[in-house]
Amino acid sequence: MSAMSSKIEYTIKIDNDLHVIHVQAHGILNLVSAQDMSVKAREMASKCNFGIFYDFTDIVMDANISDIYKFTKENKALEDIDTRNVKAAFLISCEAQIDYWEFYELESRNCGLFNRVFIEDEKSAMKWASGR
Repeated sequence: MSAMSSKIEYTIKIDNDLHVIHVQAHGILNLVSAQDMSVKAREMASKCNFGIFYDFTDIVMDANISDIYKFTKENKALEDIDTRNVKAAFLISCEAQIDYWEFYELESRNCGLFNRVFIEDEKSAMKWASGR
């Protein structure tokens, strides 16, 4: 499955060997495209009973702290208990935007989500998402 918006390109694949839904994204991530990506990945992960591994090493966030707060409160994927309970690991490439990602991780936890951010540690992120 592939999607493209005016700012982001991404693919979502099922990795049966690692028991994760693998999301690879490139470009500028805004909250509209993040919403669409999140819903699709969480629905797929819920059906497979897998976690999600988001490879965001090649994205730039186009959001501020208030946008991230709003996203965690209004994410359509959170309306269903099955998609809400999916574990999601976010791999980012550097600490440049770590404040945003730390805030997202905190707000996700406050909303009852199982999200975790990893900086340049793909092995740990994949292990955490797969539960292995």
